[in-house]
Parts: sequence; C-alpha cells; structure tokens
Amino acid sequence: MLSGYHQVSDNSAFVWDVGRVFYSSFETTTIYSGLLGMELDIDRHWQDANPYAVGWEYALNSDWTLQTGFSLDESPVDDQHRSADMPLDEIKRCTVGALYRATPEVDVAFRLEYADLGTPSVAHESGLLANPAGEYNNSAVAGAVSMNYKF
Repeated sequence: MLSGYHQVSDNSAFVWDVGRVFYSSFETTTIYSGLLGMELDIDRHWQDANPYAVGWEYALNSDWTLQTGFSLDESPVDDQHRSADMPLDEIKRCTVGALYRATPEVDVAFRLEYADLGTPSVAHESGLLANPAGEYNNSAVAGAVSMNYKF
C-alpha cells in the first residue's frame, strides 16, 4: 500500500491510497462433505487487483474535523470465472464522517459508508455441479463509531 497525506491549507488536507491485493494466491476453495464422504475443489481463477482511494478532511475548529472519501476496488475475477458462492465484482465506496477530539488523548470518530458492490452476473455451466445463472445487485450501508486513545 502506498499512501499520501497532503496539507492543502491550515484546515484541509487531501489523502490517497493505492494498493495491490494478491488474490491469485487463493487458487482453489475446498468443500468437504462428511455426509456424502466427498471433497470438491473449486478453481477460483482469481487475479491480483488494485484498490484506489481518495479523501478530503476539513478541520472546522480544534475539536471537530469533517472527512469524506471515495474508493474503488478492482474485481479479482473475470466475468467467465465468477461463481454464485462469491459473486465478486468491482466495488465502489463513498464515506462521510467526523472526528471529535474529546481531550488531547482521546479522539472519537463517526463514519457512514455506502458500498456499491456491483451487479455481477454468473453464467450457467452445464453438468451435475453447475452454477446457477443470474445477476446480483449488491450494495451495503454501514456505520461505525470508534475511539482512539493516545498514550
């Protein structure tokens, strides 16, 4: 991961990240069935992918800082190798938040994130263990509160 923090003015800063995730190391997923007494290996055909992120923060005063950001994660799998158990696609996230400096030692952060997990499609394969065919429309909203203590 390569990151940057650029102070643009006394009260605002631009932040960014660029990374590399080595998904290709996850070559197969093995499923065990004790009931059927069998083992099945699913070839993933995943490829390495890059996440990118940019953000902005603005200090309202010495206690409050507003934050916002956007990130994009490349899909680790091509359309023809996507499976119904993990229908991965490109992921886009938008985040807003605020940081409150309660004391010189304690910060409290509030975050709200919307994630567009894409609309991946899964192609039907023939055979006994064929994947179901279809298209997914995935998104998520998450909130978080965290506290940092400096000692």
